[in-house]
Amino acid sequence: MPIAGIPLPPIEPAENFASGENEQVRRFIEYGADKDLRRRAVAARELLGIREALEAAMGRASIWWDDIFALEAQGTTDLMLDLPSRAAALELMWRQHDNMQTTWKPNDMNDIGYLSTAVAYCDVVVTERKWAAMLNQHGLANRFGTTVISDLTDLTEVLVTHSVAA
Repeated sequence: MPIAGIPLPPIEPAENFASGENEQVRRFIEYGADKDLRRRAVAARELLGIREALEAAMGRASIWWDDIFALEAQGTTDLMLDLPSRAAALELMWRQHDNMQTTWKPNDMNDIGYLSTAVAYCDVVVTERKWAAMLNQHGLANRFGTTVISDLTDLTEVLVTHSVAA
């Protein structure tokens, strides 16, 4: 890139994402946040990230913020987990935050964004070993019936298996 006049995407949002997540890790460490608190905090931040779209949907369904707040922490997290691509994004972010030594990188924003949609809505996903392990080891790929692999040489066999099953 850039190819045929298509410019490179701006790097600033990805850098801000990585910086924000690394700051969140620092806060988690500073306050001694346990796994449950970390997961609730990440879910709450992700909920705020989809606020505009959620408010539009809530308006169409005659649901108000008081209804959401009445769900309390677990209910709100469950709401997010009922949204397929958000569930996948949360799981990936939770796994990243499980290892407090992880340094978030700008490309993590794109990886999580694209992978969370792909694993929720595609039959087969090919990705880096790290992400494939997270998606497979914690049952997320199975939840959506998605085959996730990290070795491109396995793709032919996976596609044949999927086409025979279909």
